Amino acid sequence: MSEKGLTRLQTVTLVIARIVLGYLFFTQLFWKFPPQFGCPSDFAFTTGSVQDGRVRLDRTSGLCDWIGIESVWAKQPRPFFVADLTPIGGPTLSINLGWLARLNGLFIDSVVIPNIHWMGWLIWGAEAFIKPGRYSCTVHGRDNRKPQ
Repeated sequence: MSEKGLTRLQTVTLVIARIVLGYLFFTQLFWKFPPQFGCPSDFAFTTGSVQDGRVRLDRTSGLCDWIGIESVWAKQPRPFFVADLTPIGGPTLSINLGWLARLNGLFIDSVVIPNIHWMGWLIWGAEAFIKPGRYSCTVHGRDNRKPQ
């Protein structure tokens, strides 16, 4: 393939990826639409407990549901890049990211949940802003960054 053909293929691939990502963010705006953000009228959040080693969730709806799920799972172990070598007599290797999940949970529990009435707007607005940003890069056929 020629260099010009490869450049065109890269451009087309980036345009398609940007359109798909923009569409994904656009469709995700409607299930958490302000001012209720899809939450129950009392803004109750999903809660959970661990029973028999499994997380059991008491689900709500909308943004309150997903924020609550993040809060519940933040308290669970978070092994990352797990390599189970026990079948060959070795150990199970992983990187423990539980501290990072707990830090995220602390932020959710301390900042997001108590302030859902304005944090919901911030979350919704950030996702709403991503769609036009992706679209503008696609329409103009270039990246909006200045060359170095």
